[in-house]
Amino acid sequence: MLARLITALWFYFILIVYYLILKIISVFYYIYIISKATTLKPALIPLIFSFLAKNKWVERAKINLDDRRIGNDIAINENTAVIIVPGDIVPQSPLPQFAVRVYMPKSNSWKLQTKLFVPETQFVDVDNDIILAANRSLVNKDEQNLPIYILTRSNDTWSLQTQLKLPQPLQTNINIAAVALKADTAIFAVPRKTYVFRRHSDTNNWFYEAELETTGRNIAIDGNTIIVGGSKPAYVFVRDLATGNWSQQTKLSPIAEDDNSPTNVDICGNTAVVGRPAIQSRRGAVDVYERNPNTNEWSLENRFFPSDVPWKVAYGFGASVTIDNNTIVVGASRKDIHDSMPMQLVKDKTAAYVIERNTQTGKWSQPVKLLPKDYKQVARGYAREVRISGNKIIVTSPSRNRNFATDNVYIFERVDS
Repeated sequence: MLARLITALWFYFILIVYYLILKIISVFYYIYIISKATTLKPALIPLIFSFLAKNKWVERAKINLDDRRIGNDIAINENTAVIIVPGDIVPQSPLPQFAVRVYMPKSNSWKLQTKLFVPETQFVDVDNDIILAANRSLVNKDEQNLPIYILTRSNDTWSLQTQLKLPQPLQTNINIAAVALKADTAIFAVPRKTYVFRRHSDTNNWFYEAELETTGRNIAIDGNTIIVGGSKPAYVFVRDLATGNWSQQTKLSPIAEDDNSPTNVDICGNTAVVGRPAIQSRRGAVDVYERNPNTNEWSLENRFFPSDVPWKVAYGFGASVTIDNNTIVVGASRKDIHDSMPMQLVKDKTAAYVIERNTQTGKWSQPVKLLPKDYKQVARGYAREVRISGNKIIVTSPSRNRNFATDNVYIFERVDS
């Protein structure tokens, strides 16, 4: 009897010890995960609680596309938001067409102002009273006119101003991968090249300016600086104000441990943001580079991870990045990276993250989640694309159900707290 009692006690003792060992392992693993989620400088663990943010972002609008799908691209500039809808309803026409929907704020929300029917629009950008819209393909290699259109606004009415034209045919078919617009400069990327067009200040006519040798599918421009992403490094080009010529200034290489993953980019002033959604087994990260205005040298200042996502869980943090002045917004998606590895854990509920720079210290805050009111209903697919302009952020939320659900777009506005 005593022997049986001792055996039973020993059995339960072993179970308790085993349980404690598992708990200790889980605690140390959690500490390890957190340690991997720190930035380079400063060494901070990203927060996920929005009430700790310095500024408050308020959801101003939820744009329901009426059972229509979101296209490849969105854009926002001050009080103008632009959304591509591939199969939109055309007045007095039985067939749907590609439309560029233009929204503007009204009565503390955002309302549809107009629909612009530009042929097969896949890419779009907006700056003040100009929209740059582009089709994906130019199939006639002898054609000089590009499938890229400039639309301008006058008294709230939009009209086609011009179609961009090359000085001579490319002699090859091209597939446009991205467009960007800033002030008097429009750029577009094709495989292995980026083309630059500029608007003449006197005539408002657009003319071809440069052809850059690049490898990328993601581009951005600010002032006289272009950044091209898509390959492992991102490339920075600058314009010589005296000659108007463009040249490569640097390439923003990742740290040595990163794999050969795609990059997504944006730039504002002397700050460049590079999203690397496929590193760390597709968990993703975002790098922030700073340019020294005196030496024009770039350096990696920060690296951010999503602290709410365990290490090596596929998430795609950095699949979309955007910056304006002292605010960075990051989207998460696995849209541009290959399927997860066999047996790999995946986090499908994605989020947008806001990172803000302290104007006094120059230090970046920890990423804070930016979620809509109905996040539980749209979590799968939320923040596939993000854009920022001033105190406004636009975020897409395409439905995972391609047959029955509708896509949504959210617009947030910053309110100082």
